[in-house]
Amino acid sequence: MSEHCKLCPRACAVNRSKEQGFCGESSQVRIASAGLHFGEEPPVTGTGGSGTIFFTGCTLRCAFCQNYQISQQGMGSYVSCDEFVAICLKLQELGAHNINLVTGSHFIPQIAQYLREAKKSGLTIPAAWNSSAYESTEALELLKETVDIWLPDLKTLNPHMSQSLFAAQDYPQTAKRAIRWMIEHYPIEKDGELLKKGVIIRHLFMP
Repeated sequence: MSEHCKLCPRACAVNRSKEQGFCGESSQVRIASAGLHFGEEPPVTGTGGSGTIFFTGCTLRCAFCQNYQISQQGMGSYVSCDEFVAICLKLQELGAHNINLVTGSHFIPQIAQYLREAKKSGLTIPAAWNSSAYESTEALELLKETVDIWLPDLKTLNPHMSQSLFAAQDYPQTAKRAIRWMIEHYPIEKDGELLKKGVIIRHLFMP
Protein backbone atom coordinates (compact mmCIF):
# COMPACT_ATOMS: atom_id res chain seq x y z
CA MET A 1 0.00 0.00 0.00
CA SER A 2 2.86 2.42 0.77
CA GLU A 3 4.49 1.94 -2.66
CA HIS A 4 1.66 3.80 -4.44
CA CYS A 5 0.06 5.37 -1.42
CA LYS A 6 -3.68 5.97 -1.51
CA LEU A 7 -4.17 5.24 2.17
CA CYS A 8 -5.75 8.59 3.02
CA PRO A 9 -8.35 10.47 0.93
CA ARG A 10 -5.66 12.67 -0.62
CA ALA A 11 -4.43 9.62 -2.57
CA CYS A 12 -1.09 11.30 -3.34
CA ALA A 13 0.21 8.02 -4.87
CA VAL A 14 3.75 8.60 -3.59
CA ASN A 15 6.09 5.65 -3.08
CA ARG A 16 6.48 6.11 0.66
CA SER A 17 9.21 3.50 0.89
CA LYS A 18 11.42 6.06 -0.92
CA GLU A 19 9.90 9.49 -0.27
CA GLN A 20 7.41 11.34 1.88
CA GLY A 21 3.72 11.64 1.11
CA PHE A 22 1.45 14.65 1.62
CA CYS A 23 1.40 13.61 5.29
CA GLY A 24 5.12 14.41 5.50
CA GLU A 25 6.05 10.83 6.36
CA SER A 26 7.65 7.78 4.79
CA SER A 27 6.37 4.27 5.45
CA GLN A 28 8.42 4.03 8.66
CA VAL A 29 6.43 4.86 11.79
CA ARG A 30 7.48 7.88 13.83
CA ILE A 31 6.13 8.97 17.20
CA ALA A 32 6.64 12.29 18.96
CA SER A 33 5.75 11.29 22.50
CA ALA A 34 4.11 8.65 24.68
CA GLY A 35 2.79 8.92 28.21
CA LEU A 36 -0.20 9.10 30.51
CA HIS A 37 -2.60 11.84 29.45
CA PHE A 38 -5.41 13.25 31.59
CA GLY A 39 -6.96 15.72 29.13
CA GLU A 40 -9.41 13.44 27.34
CA GLU A 41 -13.10 12.91 28.16
CA PRO A 42 -13.73 11.30 31.60
CA PRO A 43 -14.89 7.94 30.13
CA VAL A 44 -11.49 7.71 28.40
CA THR A 45 -9.21 9.26 31.02
CA GLY A 46 -10.76 7.70 34.13
CA THR A 47 -8.53 7.98 37.20
CA GLY A 48 -5.42 6.32 35.78
CA GLY A 49 -5.11 8.33 32.59
CA SER A 50 -5.06 7.45 28.90
CA GLY A 51 -1.85 5.92 27.53
CA THR A 52 -1.37 8.40 24.72
CA ILE A 53 0.95 7.97 21.73
CA PHE A 54 1.34 10.94 19.36
CA PHE A 55 2.34 10.03 15.80
CA THR A 56 4.45 12.36 13.66
CA GLY A 57 2.90 13.84 10.51
CA CYS A 58 -0.72 14.38 9.47
CA THR A 59 -3.02 14.04 6.47
CA LEU A 60 -4.44 17.53 7.11
CA ARG A 61 -2.69 20.90 7.30
CA CYS A 62 -4.82 22.77 9.79
CA ALA A 63 -3.85 26.42 10.12
CA PHE A 64 -4.78 26.28 13.82
CA CYS A 65 -3.06 23.00 14.80
CA GLN A 66 -2.10 22.92 18.49
CA ASN A 67 0.50 20.22 17.74
CA TYR A 68 2.10 21.97 14.75
CA GLN A 69 5.64 20.81 15.56
CA ILE A 70 4.45 17.20 15.49
CA SER A 71 1.99 17.36 12.62
CA GLN A 72 3.88 19.57 10.17
CA GLN A 73 7.46 20.11 11.34
CA GLY A 74 8.52 16.48 11.70
CA MET A 75 9.13 16.29 15.44
CA GLY A 76 9.51 12.63 16.42
CA SER A 77 11.59 9.45 16.34
CA TYR A 78 11.28 6.24 14.36
CA VAL A 79 10.00 3.18 16.22
CA SER A 80 10.07 -0.49 15.31
CA CYS A 81 7.24 -2.89 16.03
CA ASP A 82 9.08 -4.26 19.07
CA GLU A 83 9.65 -0.76 20.43
CA PHE A 84 6.00 0.14 19.93
CA VAL A 85 4.88 -3.02 21.72
CA ALA A 86 7.20 -2.20 24.63
CA ILE A 87 5.74 1.32 24.87
CA CYS A 88 2.17 -0.03 24.97
CA LEU A 89 3.00 -2.58 27.65
CA LYS A 90 4.78 0.06 29.75
CA LEU A 91 1.77 2.38 29.56
CA GLN A 92 -0.46 -0.50 30.64
CA GLU A 93 1.91 -1.21 33.54
CA LEU A 94 1.69 2.46 34.59
CA GLY A 95 -2.07 2.12 34.97
CA ALA A 96 -3.39 3.49 31.66
CA HIS A 97 -7.02 2.62 30.99
CA ASN A 98 -6.39 2.44 27.23
CA ILE A 99 -3.83 3.02 24.49
CA ASN A 100 -4.74 6.31 22.83
CA LEU A 101 -3.39 6.53 19.26
CA VAL A 102 -3.31 10.17 18.15
CA THR A 103 -3.20 11.13 14.46
CA GLY A 104 -2.06 7.80 13.07
CA SER A 105 -4.16 7.78 9.89
CA HIS A 106 -1.12 7.77 7.60
CA PHE A 107 0.31 4.71 9.38
CA ILE A 108 -2.84 2.56 9.58
CA PRO A 109 -1.44 -0.74 8.16
CA GLN A 110 1.65 -0.55 10.36
CA ILE A 111 -0.31 0.37 13.49
CA ALA A 112 -2.78 -2.47 12.93
CA GLN A 113 0.14 -4.90 12.73
CA TYR A 114 1.85 -3.38 15.78
CA LEU A 115 -1.36 -3.62 17.84
CA ARG A 116 -1.82 -7.27 16.92
CA GLU A 117 1.69 -7.96 18.15
CA ALA A 118 1.06 -5.95 21.33
CA LYS A 119 -2.05 -7.99 22.09
CA LYS A 120 -0.10 -11.21 21.55
CA SER A 121 2.51 -9.89 24.00
CA GLY A 122 0.00 -9.20 26.77
CA LEU A 123 -1.77 -5.92 26.00
CA THR A 124 -5.29 -6.26 27.41
CA ILE A 125 -6.54 -2.66 27.70
CA PRO A 126 -8.61 -1.16 24.84
CA ALA A 127 -7.03 0.71 21.94
CA ALA A 128 -8.52 4.14 21.13
CA TRP A 129 -8.25 5.74 17.68
CA ASN A 130 -7.96 9.52 18.07
CA SER A 131 -8.20 11.17 14.65
CA SER A 132 -9.58 13.93 12.45
CA ALA A 133 -11.96 11.42 10.79
CA TYR A 134 -10.38 12.29 7.44
CA GLU A 135 -10.17 8.61 6.60
CA SER A 136 -11.64 6.23 4.07
CA THR A 137 -13.81 3.39 5.32
CA GLU A 138 -11.50 1.00 3.44
CA ALA A 139 -8.60 2.17 5.59
CA LEU A 140 -10.67 1.94 8.77
CA GLU A 141 -11.51 -1.68 7.94
CA LEU A 142 -7.82 -2.47 8.47
CA LEU A 143 -8.22 -1.46 12.13
CA LYS A 144 -11.42 -3.38 12.73
CA GLU A 145 -9.90 -6.22 14.77
CA THR A 146 -7.47 -4.06 16.76
CA VAL A 147 -9.21 -0.79 17.74
CA ASP A 148 -11.98 -0.66 20.35
CA ILE A 149 -12.72 3.04 20.92
CA TRP A 150 -13.04 5.77 18.29
CA LEU A 151 -12.45 9.45 19.11
CA PRO A 152 -13.05 11.43 15.89
CA ASP A 153 -12.76 15.23 15.79
CA LEU A 154 -15.52 16.58 13.57
CA LYS A 155 -13.91 19.87 12.57
CA THR A 156 -16.48 21.35 10.17
CA LEU A 157 -19.24 20.40 7.74
CA ASN A 158 -18.54 23.41 5.52
CA PRO A 159 -16.45 22.43 2.46
CA HIS A 160 -15.34 26.01 1.79
CA MET A 161 -14.06 26.34 5.34
CA SER A 162 -12.31 22.97 5.23
CA GLN A 163 -10.58 23.94 1.98
CA SER A 164 -9.51 27.29 3.39
CA LEU A 165 -8.28 26.02 6.77
CA PHE A 166 -6.82 22.61 5.96
CA ALA A 167 -6.77 22.23 2.19
CA ALA A 168 -9.37 19.47 2.06
CA GLN A 169 -12.65 20.44 0.41
CA ASP A 170 -13.82 16.83 0.67
CA TYR A 171 -13.34 16.75 4.44
CA PRO A 172 -17.05 17.06 5.43
CA GLN A 173 -18.32 14.19 3.28
CA THR A 174 -15.29 12.04 4.11
CA ALA A 175 -15.58 12.61 7.86
CA LYS A 176 -19.33 11.97 7.88
CA ARG A 177 -18.81 8.68 6.05
CA ALA A 178 -16.01 7.62 8.41
CA ILE A 179 -17.96 8.50 11.57
CA ARG A 180 -21.05 6.70 10.30
CA TRP A 181 -18.89 3.59 9.79
CA MET A 182 -17.51 3.87 13.33
CA ILE A 183 -20.96 4.16 14.88
CA GLU A 184 -22.40 1.29 12.84
CA HIS A 185 -19.61 -1.09 13.83
CA TYR A 186 -18.94 -0.08 17.44
CA PRO A 187 -21.92 0.17 19.82
CA ILE A 188 -21.18 1.52 23.29
CA GLU A 189 -19.76 -0.87 25.89
CA LYS A 190 -18.81 0.45 29.34
CA ASP A 191 -17.23 -0.88 32.51
CA GLY A 192 -18.69 1.38 35.15
CA GLU A 193 -17.82 4.89 34.01
CA LEU A 194 -15.04 3.76 31.65
CA LEU A 195 -15.60 3.32 27.93
CA LYS A 196 -14.48 -0.09 26.66
CA LYS A 197 -15.91 0.14 23.13
CA GLY A 198 -17.76 2.77 21.17
CA VAL A 199 -17.51 6.25 19.68
CA ILE A 200 -17.14 9.74 21.16
CA ILE A 201 -17.53 12.50 18.57
CA ARG A 202 -15.72 15.75 19.34
CA HIS A 203 -17.06 18.97 17.79
CA LEU A 204 -14.07 21.25 17.39
CA PHE A 205 -14.27 24.94 18.25
CA MET A 206 -11.95 26.61 15.74
CA PRO A 207 -10.34 30.00 16.46
